[in-house]
Amino acid sequence: MQLSTIVSSLAILAINLTPYIANTEAKYNASLTASIAPQIKSLVNDEINNKASKKLPVIGVIKNRNLTGCGGSFQFVQDYNKKLNKFIFVSLLDGNTFMNFNGQDIKLNLISTNKDKKGNLRNEIYTANQIKIRVDYSLIEPPSEKTGYEASIYHAKVTISVGRNSKVLRLKGYHGC
Repeated sequence: MQLSTIVSSLAILAINLTPYIANTEAKYNASLTASIAPQIKSLVNDEINNKASKKLPVIGVIKNRNLTGCGGSFQFVQDYNKKLNKFIFVSLLDGNTFMNFNGQDIKLNLISTNKDKKGNLRNEIYTANQIKIRVDYSLIEPPSEKTGYEASIYHAKVTISVGRNSKVLRLKGYHGC
């Protein structure tokens, strides 16, 4: 058998098989699309829900005015300077700590506390639902006549994180009694 006859026979075979291959490929693609489409839709919905759940909360003023006593009470610097008592972060010595997220006063769960060698607060880490809150303290004024000798004035950098999203609040307030 000559090479030209073999090539000619293969060409005829390829021409005759092309519709069958195309039809099989189309059926395979249709079957694949039908089986994968619900999974893709589910993944897209999961991603949309996941992004929605990782949205940062709206920070508000604590509504409960009974959250008083020894501990820390912090507000935005401009509100502190105007003595407005619009508290954003309240940490009581009894261990109860609160912030207002999306219009609701939420109790935070303390995860860790870090103090310096003198026992002064450096930072605290809290959680609430899927929210992580880190508070970094910076001492402005130790107990003095101005603070009534029982409290210190601090700046507090509060970092609120949900997933990869975060925002930083700059607060000022008292910590003590």
